Amino acid sequence: MADFLDKTVRELQARVKELAPLIDEYERLTAALAALGRLHDETAQAGPRRTPEAPKAQTQPAQRRPRGANRDAILSAVGERAGVTAAEIATATGIEKNVVYSTLGKLVRGGAVEAFELPSGRKGHRIPTARPESDLGS
Repeated sequence: MADFLDKTVRELQARVKELAPLIDEYERLTAALAALGRLHDETAQAGPRRTPEAPKAQTQPAQRRPRGANRDAILSAVGERAGVTAAEIATATGIEKNVVYSTLGKLVRGGAVEAFELPSGRKGHRIPTARPESDLGS
């Protein structure tokens, strides 16, 4: 029994000695990844830096949002504040105006959003209210 235990201890010690460099590398990589994550968070909060002479074509393209994220953000903004304009939605959501205008057009045509004229003459948007059953002509 003692021979078995001695053999097992030697095998385990050899395996630990064999894996020690990998453990050290793992710890170094984990520390580097954490440092890069903090750096990424700091630069993301500061926003993109552009020099006046840098052409826009050389900047990195923005990360695409998941499918339906713009639609959901626009519906949320319209639901929170009836009468919101497309420009206000773009400002509130961070979505480009052309995308907001296009998506709002689809939402209005689909009936998910209602467009109406504001007292200022601008076009406002709201979630349509459910009509009473007597108005449905049933």
